[in-house]
Amino acid sequence: KRLTILQKRFYGGGTLLAGAADSAFLVAKSCQSPDHFEDGTINYHGIAALKFGFRFIQGLGGMQAVESYAHGKRQYLLQGMLSLRHTLTNRNLCTIYSFSDHVRDASSSRQGPVIAFNLHYGDGVVVPFGVVSDAADAQNIQIRTGCFCNLGGCQELLQISAEDMEIYYFRGRQCSEDRDRAADVLYDRPTGACRVSVGYGTTIEDCDIFLQFLRDHFLNHSSPAADETDDDVGNAYHHRLLNANSKEGNNVRSVVSDQDLFWTQKVQYFVPDRLLSSILPSSSISCTESMPTQLTAIFVYPVKSCAGVRVDNWPLLPPQGQGLLYDRTFAIIDENGRVLSQKMFPMLALIRPYFHFDHRGESEAAVGSVKEYVQRSSVTLRLTSPYNDTDLELPLDFGFECFPSTVTPPTEISDHAAQTLRVCGRKVATRRISSDADQWITSFFRNSHTSSSNGGKPLSNEQRFHIVRTTADEPSSSKSSAKKKTSASSSQGSTSISSSSFANTAQFLLLSTESVRSLIHLIEEEDTAAMAEADEAAAVRCHKVKVENFRPNLVVSSSVAHEEDLWQRVDFSIYRAHGDETLLGSTVSMEVTGPCARCTMVDVNSDTGKSECRVFEALDAYRKQRGHGVCFGQFVAVPDHSSEADGNEWSLSLLKVGTTVSKHVK
Repeated sequence: KRLTILQKRFYGGGTLLAGAADSAFLVAKSCQSPDHFEDGTINYHGIAALKFGFRFIQGLGGMQAVESYAHGKRQYLLQGMLSLRHTLTNRNLCTIYSFSDHVRDASSSRQGPVIAFNLHYGDGVVVPFGVVSDAADAQNIQIRTGCFCNLGGCQELLQISAEDMEIYYFRGRQCSEDRDRAADVLYDRPTGACRVSVGYGTTIEDCDIFLQFLRDHFLNHSSPAADETDDDVGNAYHHRLLNANSKEGNNVRSVVSDQDLFWTQKVQYFVPDRLLSSILPSSSISCTESMPTQLTAIFVYPVKSCAGVRVDNWPLLPPQGQGLLYDRTFAIIDENGRVLSQKMFPMLALIRPYFHFDHRGESEAAVGSVKEYVQRSSVTLRLTSPYNDTDLELPLDFGFECFPSTVTPPTEISDHAAQTLRVCGRKVATRRISSDADQWITSFFRNSHTSSSNGGKPLSNEQRFHIVRTTADEPSSSKSSAKKKTSASSSQGSTSISSSSFANTAQFLLLSTESVRSLIHLIEEEDTAAMAEADEAAAVRCHKVKVENFRPNLVVSSSVAHEEDLWQRVDFSIYRAHGDETLLGSTVSMEVTGPCARCTMVDVNSDTGKSECRVFEALDAYRKQRGHGVCFGQFVAVPDHSSEADGNEWSLSLLKVGTTVSKHVK
């Protein structure tokens, strides 16, 4: 308890699990452990022995004599290590790290009596430093491995950027004896090194013993065969990214702010921010999270494959949270009942929905609680497009328990208009909205296809399109119908897609800001080369890549590209309005159910409604994952076994931008 009271504001050797010298990235050891507060190795016996140590050194002739002797032994050992080459491949066994331009001839004034190195098998593969350490221990030879509590030197000599250090950490590389040994080498690159030290007590015989140890255990040895596994997801990407980081001038990159990652700057609110901003968390963030991940953006897609609505706060679908309220509630179909998408019709991106809240003539400012605000409100969805003269209004109050059912389904469409559609193999019960809605969407297609800027083929006068919605939550359905779910296979467990949603594969799609930012940077590098070759079409591609290209529901902050590939579970802090109270501190846990396989829909420019961004081409070059295709982002879902809210009392769970996200790595 006393340890948790201490609020440490600095760090030193031995207190970190991971960090970087050239960025704010650091992960402290648990504040429940004394290791969190022990900066460096405490050597009380050494302090007591200082007087006798100085006397011993003077007896040897002083520090200059010790320095000269140790340097000679280091040079002898160094020459022997550099001479070791694999017979069949003629590759060097040892890679020596030094700040001196002349490794062999470094003077004692420039180089201390240590040799930092890594070993390579005959085929060039790096020998994990943990393997070297274990073999040396077995021969009673003491060496040191890792980064030697010198993050700056380790990063510079191994050419590890701050971004790399974060990737290494999330892959299991930690400054700890119980680290994941598989992380000693990641993406074919070492994450640390070995170090051998010599001193006044070292003899030529000692040096020869170490050289013979290298010959016996590693010289002319091949790397162990390793089968590729699905756990190596993203290896090709990371290998390319990490190698790019070591190139000269790589640190000169354009800065893409969080704001520039989005097309959509206007943000809507489900409840006024003033009703939530004064609510303080009921629990504090763990002190081991030095850089907590946050929810950066939320997107709701009321109409499948149309533009999304960026929101600041939004309810989870009652009762268990298997989706966002009103997400993919509507869809557009043709006369054959085919559900349309941007892959077929890119201009659907230009249909922009927004929510309209009606407070029934009362002032919004007069409402004092979330419950009161919601119960006094009704909501409709309005669609706008550049190819329609008027907006289309669609009612939404179809039996969701958090809203009063004040709007009834239109009666002008007869019962035979109800039909069952298939979305990614599952059945969804639907109903057409109205004749006005059919006319509006048909006009959109007809006008957009005859537009010279669109380049589409004109539609026949007989061709019609329809807007449909799911019927699971209409008043005519049983009250339990809102709890119906359609099972979706998941390697993580049993999860379901709400029967009130046209979602393809999962309840939510999650993406990190740094994944998009990193993609922009990589494309930017290619576009710079394209510009040099006067390929102006390719050279502007990076400016058209935004978060909206990938249609996520949940966007989280991150400092490592594709960090979400490594997550097994994600916990979101939520506001829970229960009865008349609203608290922040509850969490909703979502399982990562698998990567999102992409198609050419990611090429659609949300600003123009044209397939012109060439993003899929860039992803295809480095994001292929065996058995999954070209992937970007992760599907997440609330497990079916999540506890349900008390049905006897009014409740609502709200996600909000800026709240904390806790991730659990595989």
